[in-house]
Amino acid sequence: MKKYLSFSQEYFKLYRQDIIALLIVTLIGTLLAIFPHIVWLFKTGNPVWMASADNMLYLAYTSDAYFNHPLYLGDPVLVDGGTTMYPWLQFIPGVLLIKLLGLNPIHINIIWRLWSGISISVFWYLVTRSYLKNIWIALTSSILLMIDIGVHSSSLFYRHFIVLTQIAIHKPGNLFEGYPNLSEPNNWRLITPGLSLGYLLLHIWLIHLALVKPTRKRIIFASISFGLLFYVYFYFWTSAAFALLLCLLVDFKNRKIYLTIGIIGTLIGLPQLIYNIYIKNHTLKDWLLRSDNFLPIPHFSELLLPSVAISLVFISLLWVIFRDRSLTHLWSLGTSALILTNHQIITGLQIQNFHWGYCYGLVISLLSLVILTNLVSPLNWGKRTLIFSGIVIATIYLTTGFWLRYLEVTQSKESISYTTSYYQYDHQRSSDLNIKLQPRSVIAGDAVFGEFAMILENQRPLSGYTVLLSPSVSDLEWNERIVLNDYLQGFSRPEFIAKNQTDLHTGWGTWSRNPKLALEVLHNRTSYFDEISINPVKALKKFQVKYVALLNGKEQPKYLNNGWKLLQNGSYWQIWQNQL
Repeated sequence: MKKYLSFSQEYFKLYRQDIIALLIVTLIGTLLAIFPHIVWLFKTGNPVWMASADNMLYLAYTSDAYFNHPLYLGDPVLVDGGTTMYPWLQFIPGVLLIKLLGLNPIHINIIWRLWSGISISVFWYLVTRSYLKNIWIALTSSILLMIDIGVHSSSLFYRHFIVLTQIAIHKPGNLFEGYPNLSEPNNWRLITPGLSLGYLLLHIWLIHLALVKPTRKRIIFASISFGLLFYVYFYFWTSAAFALLLCLLVDFKNRKIYLTIGIIGTLIGLPQLIYNIYIKNHTLKDWLLRSDNFLPIPHFSELLLPSVAISLVFISLLWVIFRDRSLTHLWSLGTSALILTNHQIITGLQIQNFHWGYCYGLVISLLSLVILTNLVSPLNWGKRTLIFSGIVIATIYLTTGFWLRYLEVTQSKESISYTTSYYQYDHQRSSDLNIKLQPRSVIAGDAVFGEFAMILENQRPLSGYTVLLSPSVSDLEWNERIVLNDYLQGFSRPEFIAKNQTDLHTGWGTWSRNPKLALEVLHNRTSYFDEISINPVKALKKFQVKYVALLNGKEQPKYLNNGWKLLQNGSYWQIWQNQL
């Protein structure tokens, strides 16, 4: 025991400054991650905060596991079983933890954000420390990379202060019209990059260590970090794999290291890769195409050409060639992700290609920051000047970063809508605890109520985001579910046509790109709407609809007079139960 304490004391003395810097970064990162929950805790006395529709979607998958099978992910559209494209590693540990703590599924948001805050801040520091050497520069850079809202778009410094200026002169444009779009996309969005970025940063750090000093242990750890990416995020492991291939072609000195990492890492990730291929080939193709996954498109269409990122890649290439070859892998990783963003030129496929931006944006930002610090290093600043400059930069970013975080939490319309709806749902459902919904029943009607019923009361959706992404639902069934849900909400025929016409010309799927096909789908939906209007019972039985939630204060649809019982006439929604 004394020997262990002595070793710990010596280790702390040796790395005291690094440990302090790491603790500071971790504290800041964790506060940034959970800051929305702190804000809403002070506003309402409850820490629940909902960021966006995607946040609701991921909670639907976790709640299904929480209530029914905590060790694996299923399809929350089905009464039981099914599969999903989402990774086990990002979801299930949180599910097990909240069950262990006795929390309800809504609170997994806080668990996720705590983990993202800790993991991302720790590995941002380790990465910057390995590239920048100086502790205080690494500390300041880590803070900057966690806070600057231009990191995701490779617009370091520029976007952050442009947005600050726009807000200061009261011309924010559409910044707050949708989901949180300032700090959230850079590091904290759930589930990506919040629960996956730490693994990518770990991979970058371990590969750099292996290149600096290629011991067997370091190469094995780097290989494991590559293999882990297969279990975390498709867009990260493909970027990392392509980067290793690119390094093999341009960095002859370290070819053996890249090849070893590539082979071992691929073998580690092979089970997940085989599983993904199996899911793709043994489920309905419809769900992939309607969600813009492996959707055939013209080779030179839908190109994403971010001018800032492309310019920085070419500029940094000159630096790597003529000044610092140790940045080859970092440059290759950013370039690979940027190239993959437009892989349709070769593959002719759309795979929600914009998601590769979660890799190239932050990697190119990191690369640019490393080059910038190397450019100013010949100035030979003294230690005091360096620390003072770091404090000034960190203070500016901490002040502006938390302010922007507060604004996106309290002003983003999608976030405000979902968070407010949660408190309305909680108020109504807790007002009479004797009114319970039968678990794993199909619920229709208002989408927001249905989503919270899935998360908190183990319900199954008739329609919505989870149905769109269900591998078990064909296009025909998906369309029928949409039509029935619109009918049950009380849409008139003209309202139904107007709504669906808009929906079919926006979003994902072939019909959003093909007006003729959109018109055909609209015709089929309208025909089914007319059929349901005459006899809704057949459709209700087909999809086993047990409940419908309707916004209170609206005129009640006439079908409710035939076989429906008012279960709860709440402050915000009426809940009706099917008695047929």
